[in-house]
Amino acid sequence: MKKLIIVGHSVCHHRQRMLGETTAKMGIKTAVIGPRDWGDEHYEPYIKKNFFFRPLQLAGPPSFYSFNLKKFFRTLSTFRPATIYCMEEMFTLFARECMKHAKDLRCPLWFFTWENKVGYRLDGEFDRIEQQAIQDAEGIICGNSLARERMLRVGADKSKLFVLSQTGLDIGLFKNLNKNKIFDIVYHGRMVREKGLPFLESVAKELEIKMLWVGGRGKYHPRYGEHIEWVPYEEIPELINSAKISVQIPFSYNNFYEQMNFAMPECALCELPVIVSDNGSIPENYGGSPMKIIPRGNPDRLKEEIKTLLEDEPKRIKLGKEGRAWVVEHLSLDTIAKKLLKILELA
Repeated sequence: MKKLIIVGHSVCHHRQRMLGETTAKMGIKTAVIGPRDWGDEHYEPYIKKNFFFRPLQLAGPPSFYSFNLKKFFRTLSTFRPATIYCMEEMFTLFARECMKHAKDLRCPLWFFTWENKVGYRLDGEFDRIEQQAIQDAEGIICGNSLARERMLRVGADKSKLFVLSQTGLDIGLFKNLNKNKIFDIVYHGRMVREKGLPFLESVAKELEIKMLWVGGRGKYHPRYGEHIEWVPYEEIPELINSAKISVQIPFSYNNFYEQMNFAMPECALCELPVIVSDNGSIPENYGGSPMKIIPRGNPDRLKEEIKTLLEDEPKRIKLGKEGRAWVVEHLSLDTIAKKLLKILELA
């Protein structure tokens, strides 16, 4: 049986971990390895048919650039994968660690990259690590076409590059629960300024609508509306279902460009109509969907879309059902897992 290991700082989270469980259901023996603790999250190991989940203790304080895992090489050696898929940016020290272990095990190594700032390049050691990773990688999966363009600019061979979402969405977890709609709008995600939260808060306050914020891992604390800072991921669908509309308005703030935004399709799966700004890779990722993509920083357009949807329940219901159907077709776990295994030549 073919074996696949998926590693990275965020792979223990339900979103990425379920991708591994899905590839396992498709007949590929899969292991997911990442930190045992990350932020507010703590993960316990478990085994299912063809699937092995092994969160490991961090060797030192967590850092995007430098984290490493105790007993990582021992776990790799025991599992003996046919392919290692590293979901860590290629300029990190963990990427360098993966390159070393892949060579020791004579195992093909694939990388995933989100970085979609086309002119972005690091200096010094991080640039050298990325250049070595580009050279050593069996292939590189880019989360969007802008990330692919960046890879070409920093010297990657186009024959090694593929475009695919990092993971798919759990269509069984996120669904319409037919709950009473207590709130007009819900935002869920990181509570940071680059997500356009001050802008969204000012619009919600001006319209005097009922606003629900769900999220943490950031310094922004809205004063208007109800804010639930953190809940287990599995409880988020119930909160989403308590609102009529989902809004995401990311900005290019502090050199930030939206890469994917999984909160949008999660809300769409719950049959909420979604309003989103055209920041970063949003138009590419969701341009063909029923989601309402509007110019960022345009308060009049945002207010118009919100008022139209709040006043027209049949339209909300129609857009909600169309949005769920689109996400099921394009971003379900099954859809992304099948494409991933084909790219990795494991299908």
